[in-house]
Amino acid sequence: MISTLEPSVRGVLFDYGNTLIPFGKREMDAEGAVLIDHLADSLPGVDRADVANAFRDVRLAKFRFRRETLRETDPRDVLRETAAALGGELTDQQVEQGMAAHRDVFVECAVAAPVVHDVLTTLK
Repeated sequence: MISTLEPSVRGVLFDYGNTLIPFGKREMDAEGAVLIDHLADSLPGVDRADVANAFRDVRLAKFRFRRETLRETDPRDVLRETAAALGGELTDQQVEQGMAAHRDVFVECAVAAPVVHDVLTTLK
């Protein structure tokens, strides 16, 4: 640590996505697939292909919003808005079940390379 800094550095903050952990098309596709499956299961009578198309459109609109405004969006809104675009509605419980599935696949996909562990250990 540089001893001339006052006050001394007490911590370092990293953004995980594509800083410490690669998060690209493969990971986004895995997240999307689990959310599409959940929506298809939650909206009986709606074709899975229609769910996938509506999900893609809503997710793309959210992505554009984030790029234009630099504001985060909530995956819960993607679930609700996709259901609404298909003429359906999710209960709060269904939304939270979708979020649980989303978190599970996110944790599976978020894998840091060994060098990241080395860097964090050195900084510690």
